[in-house]
Amino acid sequence: MSNNIGNEQGLLTIFEKVKQNIEKLELNDETMRNLQQLDDYAKVLNDSSILAVTDGDGTIVDVNDTFCKISQYSRSELIGKNHNVLKSDYHSKAFYKDLWDTIKSGLVWEGEIKNRRKDGTFYWVKTAIYPFLNDDGTPYKFISARTDITKGKNYEQRLRERLKNDFKHVVKNLHNLVFKVEKRNREFVFTLFDGQLVNVLGLQSKDIINKSINEAFSGHIRDVAEGYFDTAFKTGENISFEFIDNNRYYHVTLSPILKDGSVAAIVGSVSELTELKQSELKIKHMAYHNHITDLPNRMKLIEDLKSELEKASKGKQVNLGVILVDLDRFKQINDTAGHLVGDAVIVEVGKRFSNLFLFDLVKEIKLYHLGGDEFVFLIKHFDKEGVSDIISRLYQTLEKPFVYKNVDFYLTLSAGVGLYPLTKEIDDEEELLKQADLALLKAKDEGRNSCRIYTPQMNEQLIRKIEIESDIRKALERDEFVLFFQPQLNLKSNQMIGVEALIRWIHPTKGLISPAEFIPVAEETGLIIPIGDWVLRKACDYLNEWKAAGINHIKMSVNIATSHFKRRDFSENVITILNNANVNGNKIELEIIESSLMENTEDTALTLKKLRAHNVGISIDDFGTGYSSLGYLKSFPISTLKIDQSFVRDIMNNGEDRAIVSAIINLAKNLKLEVVAEGVETEEALTFLKSKHCDIMQGYYYSKPLPANQFIEFIS
Repeated sequence: MSNNIGNEQGLLTIFEKVKQNIEKLELNDETMRNLQQLDDYAKVLNDSSILAVTDGDGTIVDVNDTFCKISQYSRSELIGKNHNVLKSDYHSKAFYKDLWDTIKSGLVWEGEIKNRRKDGTFYWVKTAIYPFLNDDGTPYKFISARTDITKGKNYEQRLRERLKNDFKHVVKNLHNLVFKVEKRNREFVFTLFDGQLVNVLGLQSKDIINKSINEAFSGHIRDVAEGYFDTAFKTGENISFEFIDNNRYYHVTLSPILKDGSVAAIVGSVSELTELKQSELKIKHMAYHNHITDLPNRMKLIEDLKSELEKASKGKQVNLGVILVDLDRFKQINDTAGHLVGDAVIVEVGKRFSNLFLFDLVKEIKLYHLGGDEFVFLIKHFDKEGVSDIISRLYQTLEKPFVYKNVDFYLTLSAGVGLYPLTKEIDDEEELLKQADLALLKAKDEGRNSCRIYTPQMNEQLIRKIEIESDIRKALERDEFVLFFQPQLNLKSNQMIGVEALIRWIHPTKGLISPAEFIPVAEETGLIIPIGDWVLRKACDYLNEWKAAGINHIKMSVNIATSHFKRRDFSENVITILNNANVNGNKIELEIIESSLMENTEDTALTLKKLRAHNVGISIDDFGTGYSSLGYLKSFPISTLKIDQSFVRDIMNNGEDRAIVSAIINLAKNLKLEVVAEGVETEEALTFLKSKHCDIMQGYYYSKPLPANQFIEFIS
């Protein structure tokens, strides 16, 4: 055996270092108690079990000291290898194929394996292998927990060789229990019952020998053992089973003794597996629960859903519901306060959801934490009309802020609901989750902090989105997009001084597709970035074309999506496009919505300064419709405010709109900014804007958006 086995870092040592690092953090008493409990678990696992971790291909990535000790291999000799290094050639290829087929399918494999030590000697282990699955159900690693049953196995072998002479003294000092059973007058009679485990069980050999199982035992143990004894005598095959007595776990092996082709007796061995079982239960708990909240995870949800749907398929009347909950903008907490704070908030959310009383609305309910900020409620036996009440209570649980180190965090949620059988026939458990996910996406599309129940139309909408995404990619390749131009009128000189470039899509078979239909899909998929670059390049091309035609007084306004503006290379990319087209920056004005400026203000200020240094104009689009922090108007190098058309369209019939427009114009004047009113459709509105000294207007009263050829005619 290698001398450095004990000096290498095992699972427990690594955990100890992690624990020492965690202890440097300021954690509350409950968390420290949980860490201590986890430390105790780790020690029990390391001392009592033979543990190994392999990746999805079976390569060993970690083992504990107990594994090294029993195998006589050092950790460095094991890591990077597979378990072939331990093969004893005792088991068949079919045995290993069954093992791999089981764990690759995501199921736990249990059994006994004979291995070979480094020195060539053999040992037996009782083994349980647990797969850990990715979101798509594919195992990415396996954890095996083993216990050494070599002594028991060796004793069984010796008994087979010596049992003819009933060498009781051989088994007297066995750590396990060995027995022999014969069948007499349809009764199973013990002719041998010895070993140290007899005393642990509170029994005496003399009270069992020559007694039938009905005389020696009663209750559950008798019923279980009698059934297995009967099977062994009838089949002549080896049998293994487990039983529990007084919260202790035992493993039993039955080996029939054949004489003249029939079973003459059965030799059995009983080993205590309590420590192994406790380790297995802990590992199983880890496999089926989220490590942050300790709530059941996705794997457990899938199993439970499958079980419920199987019951329903057998004709049992049941209605099921899956409520998929996603915390709105939770990523901002992780990004700004750190993942430690984010995890603490997630734990508190889990506690609030767990303590939520809903049993007046639903008879059965289970809560799961899928990971990150996603939770699932599985509800059973409820009225469809009561689902909205359930969601209302979920909203109420988040109304109170989450406090961490005197900092308040406010959260909202979006939810999607899939129902069975109220929506449609469900083929499998994933379908119900898919329905809830589609409903959640719909809720988020509608502005978050909302809930939607799945309808079949959502599938159609998703398919439509996928089709649009595919068509957008083709449109970029085939140059199917075009620009329309809406003229802008200077209200002082009564001259046209600029245009807003508006993208349009002329599909070869579907005709004109509204920007309201394809722009949201482009933003969601990231295709808005290449579209935005295309618009900028095309706008520069038209400016050069008009310049060559003698039209040199036009400024081009271009809309910029938030995701496009937030790119680190945005300003450099705009400047490159202008330079490549030989267009002066004062001919371009970028229209950016307010919310785009409010995130990462330092980066925003730097981006705007770079653009203004090249004379590029910056216009705040739809001013007044979003969250406004007037401080940025003086902090950022902005050139123009653009009043949203929702304030202008009905300005002559709505006193509040007139007041808002007047206030925005005055604000712009005081800050020495130009102000543009869009959506002007009547002469009365135009007259009002002139009376308030608005600088520029655009709208259908002056001109609708025009294709390039009509725009040239309009200028002429």
